[in-house]
Amino acid sequence: MASVRSSCVPILSDPSEQQQQAELAVQALEQAVAAGFRDIERIKKDATLAAVRDRQDFQELVAGLEATVKVEALTASTPGTPEEKLKAHELALALRQKLAEADPKNRRIQADFAASQQAIGLVQMDLGRFDEAARSLAQARAVLEALVRDEPKNWHYRADLAIMTLNYESKYLLKTKGKVPRFFEKIQSKEVCG
Repeated sequence: MASVRSSCVPILSDPSEQQQQAELAVQALEQAVAAGFRDIERIKKDATLAAVRDRQDFQELVAGLEATVKVEALTASTPGTPEEKLKAHELALALRQKLAEADPKNRRIQADFAASQQAIGLVQMDLGRFDEAARSLAQARAVLEALVRDEPKNWHYRADLAIMTLNYESKYLLKTKGKVPRFFEKIQSKEVCG
């Protein structure tokens, strides 16, 4: 859809129609990326996207996608020990934090940032660092709750929030063999979650 809309831009005579089609092309591309499209080279070289390639929102999308692909590669190939995984996820979080600070209104980047915080929290639980895990997971939860508040009908954000909650509740209970989740109480408390 992005290619079709972008291809229309140069053949339209009305500048407002050109602007509208260019915006719709970038929006379609954003939706494709949100759905998992990761072919950066195709986005950069596809001749049908030439009409939108100089737009700032297109360039920001490509930069964000490049960072996302880098983070995904970094965390997907994380070898071995929980300490090594923690280090890889911390590097991924640092990259995503820079993206989030550069574009604080970009919800996809915010959701990715929360995913990195969640991954760190889960690894911290594996390491028995329950207080640190509580802080990391509370931060992830706060970001996801804000996304759900901003877009209550977005089922992706709602599902991410529910899955994160189930992940850390069940993982904690398994780790502690059913003991009362002291750490979970901290996450639910107002002092941690606000």
